[in-house]
Amino acid sequence: MQYEEARFFLSQTAGRGIELGLDRMRSFMKELGDPQEKTAFIHVAGTNGKGSVSAMTASVLAESGSIVGRYCSPWVFEYEEMIQRQDKEGIHYISKEELISCVEKMKVVCRKWQQQGKELPTAFELETALAFMLFARWDWDVVVLEVGLGGVDDATNIIGTPLVSVITPIAMDHMGMLGNTLTEIAEKKAGIIKGSVAVSGFQDEKVREVLKKQCEACGTVLLEVKPDIKIIESSLDGTQFIYKDHLKTTIHMLGKHQVENASAVWEICLALPDYLRPSEEVIRKGLEKAQWPGRFEIWEKNPVVIVDGAHNPQGAGALKNAIENYFPDRTIHGIMGVFKDKDYKHIIEILKDTFADVTVTRARGVRSEEPALVAKVWKDYGMEKVRTEDLPAEALKKTREKSAKEDVIVIFGSLSFLQSLKEWEEQDHGEKRENS
Repeated sequence: MQYEEARFFLSQTAGRGIELGLDRMRSFMKELGDPQEKTAFIHVAGTNGKGSVSAMTASVLAESGSIVGRYCSPWVFEYEEMIQRQDKEGIHYISKEELISCVEKMKVVCRKWQQQGKELPTAFELETALAFMLFARWDWDVVVLEVGLGGVDDATNIIGTPLVSVITPIAMDHMGMLGNTLTEIAEKKAGIIKGSVAVSGFQDEKVREVLKKQCEACGTVLLEVKPDIKIIESSLDGTQFIYKDHLKTTIHMLGKHQVENASAVWEICLALPDYLRPSEEVIRKGLEKAQWPGRFEIWEKNPVVIVDGAHNPQGAGALKNAIENYFPDRTIHGIMGVFKDKDYKHIIEILKDTFADVTVTRARGVRSEEPALVAKVWKDYGMEKVRTEDLPAEALKKTREKSAKEDVIVIFGSLSFLQSLKEWEEQDHGEKRENS
């Protein structure tokens, strides 16, 4: 099997839409020998901050000397980044050869199911199975496992009791699939909590009640991030803060929300069993080294170009706060691409006074909303300078051309269009962008 054939199988052969539920996934993993039963997990669900908390946690554990696996989706720049190994030497993506080897085994099971008339797994279920197979093959100490969508019915939730269940801040998102109220969505996401310890970020009171109820039902200890956070210094180079009066920390992932995410990582790491628990000094070093592309990330400094995954109202609020904090007197140009199923009207309502002008472009794939429809919403909210560009690269190129050196360009929304931007940048400039 060639790599292209393996990728086609993962994305197209079983590439139906999202279908929540665990029965099909359990049956499929049983056919593969239940590799997920051979791994210890930190399971992470929530609406905002899953990726950042997971990246920080993996960085800390790798700094402690552990070999850490990580499953994260969606991918932004490279498909293989979904399944990572991290150690003191850095982050390593799965190889194409490893991917092919696992896909060949999955294809045998799928062929058997087709002959039996069984429904095949979805693309996300296949990708999750791929991750479980690789984690079982490799010599891991722990895997940081991100939920794809929701929690209770997500394909990742076939695992047993995790070492720690993590619930990052929950907000309204994917309402058509998870529920139409914050309580309903929280109940879905709280479904990953089963025994051991759960750590929660800052939550709405309705969400807190759901989490407490779930923890009581499962005999789980609930640890909540404390409001005892004092920011000492904040700049584009990073943030220094103190958590719980004595845990002094520096991080280079920008924004107040990242300070809150880092505080959650303190709680996660201190809740781990003795054999994995890092020292406070190691936690500090790991948090300082942590990076997560596409989360208020500075791509360039002259003019400043920032990319941020603000794809729901809560993320938009965090982006607005970060822009106001770091660039209070600058001209801000926006570039937006978003999926149809996102609450982009609410996102625009939150950000309507943030930008001098906005260019709407396409996200990747069939889920992308038509730029003209998004642009109309901007106009309805009073944005006079709004235009559309089908190609993300053209959107960035033309925005650069009209920007002064002291201006700021913010690329946000569904970050699926970042890959095409990065490829265009590398081809146009002949070198990789330096990340701050």
